[in-house]
Amino acid sequence: PVKVTPNLAQLQKAAAPLAESQALRVLLKLALARQVQVFLVGGTVRELARGGRTPDLDLAVSCQTLALAQELAQALEGTYVLLDEQERTARVVAGGEILDLAEFRGPTLEEDLQGRDFTINAMALDLAVLMGEPPVKLIDPLGGLEDLAAGRVRMVAADNLADDPLRLLRAYRFAATHEFQVTPETAAAIQSLAPALARVAGERLHYELFQLLGSPQVAGVLRDMDRVGLLTQVFPEVTDMKGVAQNGYHHLDVFEHSLETVARLEEVLAAPARFFGALAEAIQEEAAAPGRVAVLKVAALFHDIGKPQVQEWRVSP
Repeated sequence: PVKVTPNLAQLQKAAAPLAESQALRVLLKLALARQVQVFLVGGTVRELARGGRTPDLDLAVSCQTLALAQELAQALEGTYVLLDEQERTARVVAGGEILDLAEFRGPTLEEDLQGRDFTINAMALDLAVLMGEPPVKLIDPLGGLEDLAAGRVRMVAADNLADDPLRLLRAYRFAATHEFQVTPETAAAIQSLAPALARVAGERLHYELFQLLGSPQVAGVLRDMDRVGLLTQVFPEVTDMKGVAQNGYHHLDVFEHSLETVARLEEVLAAPARFFGALAEAIQEEAAAPGRVAVLKVAALFHDIGKPQVQEWRVSP
């Protein structure tokens, strides 16, 4: 695929078709009647700037979010799903579209954006402007578009990462899925906060981890995660693999050998015909199954997991 450089013109082009969305038109009408402000935010805006779309639409609402979402679902003859009553977030599914509505984290949109994880997720589009006459105006107080174009994952604030430690892992998920680099300041904050990842529910970790591992090139990302102490938080077993020497057939310890195995697996998955000839099509078909690539990489990382426990040093009598 052609690589698109994120910029304002690209964003305007990608966002233009949303003006025809019936769900967004109805939402805007209902919001205006309630004198409520609604903005497209987060991953939706990030991916529009990259020329793509997300499966759902992320929307920030100034107030009355749950009531607005219920009214929208009724008007569209869709389904209303309460996601979090305390955080005032809800989902509306209708006509093949998924809209996630969340109330501002503060009194204003800017305060909401200031509470987000990374600058690339702290951009917004006013729904009223989007559904009106072009051009679309990007609200970007933290320089997210510049970071997106440069391929940087830059935190908004360390406190925001501490508020939800899953964001520590999400930084490296973006590094893998988007081929971005985590900035040094962000990596330093993650290193200091890494132990907090233990507080995150397993199912939430699973989602981020499988998104990360399902990306084409993650071996280098896993190494970066290890440098900041995050890999051992996700996989404590890795600690015992470090520094364990192997026999003469190996030039690396168990940990380094395992990371190298992940890298070689990725070479095979990228060009199976080079290694397996006629079997390449079957391998690609198997790898296409949801979650299969992630599981393969976990297997590659842990194929020698037992060595630290069973290693014996034999001394001649």
